[in-house]
Amino acid sequence: MQHCANRRRPHRWVGVLIAVCLILGGTVGGSVVYLHRHEGRAPRGTILMGQDVTGMDRSTLTALVLQRAASASLTLTVDGTPTTIPLAQIAQVDARATVEAAVSGAGSLVTHLHGVVGTRQVAVRYVVNKEARAALVSQLSSTLRDHVVEPAVTWNEGSGGFTASSGRSGNAIDPADLDSALDVAARELAKNHTAPVSIRRAEPTVSAQEASTVAQSAIALLDAELQLTVDGAAHAASKAQKASWIDFPVKEGRIVPTVSQERVRSWVTSLSTPEERTPVNAINDVDSAGTVLQLARPGKAGRKAGNIEPVTTALVQGLGQGRSVSQQISWNELPHSTENRVVPNGPERFAYQAKAGEKWVDVNLTDSTLTAYEGQKVVYGPILINHGGVGHETVTGTYKIYLRYQAQDMGCTPEWPYCERGVPWVSYWHDSYALHGAPWVKEFGIGTDESSHGCINIPVPDAQAIWQWSEIGTTVVTHY
Repeated sequence: MQHCANRRRPHRWVGVLIAVCLILGGTVGGSVVYLHRHEGRAPRGTILMGQDVTGMDRSTLTALVLQRAASASLTLTVDGTPTTIPLAQIAQVDARATVEAAVSGAGSLVTHLHGVVGTRQVAVRYVVNKEARAALVSQLSSTLRDHVVEPAVTWNEGSGGFTASSGRSGNAIDPADLDSALDVAARELAKNHTAPVSIRRAEPTVSAQEASTVAQSAIALLDAELQLTVDGAAHAASKAQKASWIDFPVKEGRIVPTVSQERVRSWVTSLSTPEERTPVNAINDVDSAGTVLQLARPGKAGRKAGNIEPVTTALVQGLGQGRSVSQQISWNELPHSTENRVVPNGPERFAYQAKAGEKWVDVNLTDSTLTAYEGQKVVYGPILINHGGVGHETVTGTYKIYLRYQAQDMGCTPEWPYCERGVPWVSYWHDSYALHGAPWVKEFGIGTDESSHGCINIPVPDAQAIWQWSEIGTTVVTHY
C-alpha cells in the first residue's frame, strides 16, 4: 500500500504547478489588460502638485495644470512687508512637459507594480523669466532703507546727451531666498505660497565706469533718423523723443540700452489715430411702408491703421541698432452700412417747393450733402460736401446764384486769413458764400465736413458738373 501512495505523489505536484501557472497567467494577463486600458493616463500612485492624479488622461491633466498655474501666486515677505505677485509674472509653467512626465511609464508593468506599493512624485516643469526675476529683485530691494543703488544713465536735455550717475552699496534681498520660494511655488502651484526673504549687504553689480561708457555709446543711437509718413505727411522723431524711448536696465550685471516698444507705439498711434475714420452710414429716405423714395446720403467708409505693430517694431529695431528707418502707415477700410429714414411721401419732404422742371440745389448741412433737382426729380447727387465750421458757419436760407466764375482766386487780400489761387467752378449765391470745387480737400462728408470758411466745398468733378448744369438765378437752399 505504501508503495502505491508514493507513486501517486508526482501527479499531485503537477496539479499544483498547473494551478500556480494559471494564477500567475491570470494576474499577468489582467495586468496587461489594465495597462492597455490605462495607456496615456497617469500610472497608479502618481502624485502631481501634491494631488493624486492616478488614471487622469492628458487632457484632464493639462486642464488641471493650466488652471492651477493661472491661479498660483507667490507672497514674499521682506522686512515685515508682504508683496504678492502672480506666479505667471516670473515663471512659465510648461504644461505639456509636465503632463508627459506624469503619464510616462503608463504602459510599464514595473511602473504599475511600483505604484501598487508606493507613490511616484512628479515635479512641475517650469522656466524662469530672467528679466522678470531681475526686475522683481530690484523692485523688492528698492523698498529697503539704505538700499543698494545701481549706476544710472539718464537723458540731459541741457547738454543734449546721456549722463551717468554713480551707484552705492546698500541693502538688498537675498536672491537665493527668492529662487527657493519660486521653486516651491512653481512645483506646488498652490493658490498662494508665502515665504520670507532675508536681507543682505550688497555692492552695485555695475561699475560707474561701465555706466559712463554706456552713456557715451548710447548717444550714437540718437543719430538714427526715424520717420513716419501718414497720408503723405512725414513726421520725424526729435532727438529728445528718441532719448525718452530708451531705458537702461541692468541685466545680468550689465547696463543694456533697451528701446521701449510701448512708448514708440504711443508715438506712432498719436500720429495715426487722428487720421482714422469711423464709417458714416448711407441713408435712404423711405415712406411709412418702408418703400425707398431716394438716396438721401451716400455712405462713407471708415478706416483704421492696419500696420501699427510692424511699424512700431521696425522703429524700435532701428533705434536700438542706431539705424535710420522710414515707415508708412497703411489703412484698413471699415465698411459702412445703410439706414432708413422715414419721411413724408409728398412734396412736403423737400426743403423747397419747386415748380415742375425748375432747377434748384439742396444743401443739407446735417447730412453734409448736395443734391441737384429739377422740380422734384433728382438730376445729380446726392454728393458729399464740406461746409463752414465753428465761427465760420454756413448761412441758411433760400437764395439764388448771382455770380459765376470758371476759376477765381479766393481770399488773397489782407482781410482774409487764407489765399487759394485758381479755385474752380465758382457759383456765388449769397454775399461771399459760394459753391466751388476744392482741389486741396482730401475728404468730404461727415467727420471732415466742418472745414470751410462758410462756402460749400465740393469735389472738383462734381463742382464742374453742377456749374455746367446751373445758371444765374438757380435757387440754392441751405438748411439743417
